[in-house]
Amino acid sequence: MAERVHAVRGRRPWLTAGLVVLVLLGLGLDFAVEGPPWAGGRRVLWSGSSTPGHIGARFRYFDGNDGRPIAARTGGSLTLRYDLEPSQGILALRVLSPGGDAIWTRSAGEPAAGNVSIALPAAGRYRVEITGQKSRGSFDVSYRLDAPAGQ
Repeated sequence: MAERVHAVRGRRPWLTAGLVVLVLLGLGLDFAVEGPPWAGGRRVLWSGSSTPGHIGARFRYFDGNDGRPIAARTGGSLTLRYDLEPSQGILALRVLSPGGDAIWTRSAGEPAAGNVSIALPAAGRYRVEITGQKSRGSFDVSYRLDAPAGQ
């Protein structure tokens, strides 16, 4: 009997910790987490997805950046379809050249959506990047490389 009582007491800290977390979530308190190693910044209640050609997320707070590299050939273009839905703060979508310079930018302090085709002047590793500036909301970005003419 003594062993059984000891086993039940051993589980109590986990039960207590679980109840505390549930109560805090119920009160609407936010938990901050650092993003993955390839992303910078702070994220709170982040739910995102990333597949080749797509990046998207919903979040309570986003202050930093997230993005994906794209290898392109000379003469190609990049087609973007974006839906930026900030309910607070600013979301900025950028395409960065292999040298790190912005070759296209769309900044939104309110909902914005669109399609754009961007000429890529040189071969190299470009980057599609989304930046949150103390923002709340969501974003959905699809992208595809279009081959140079004649290929």
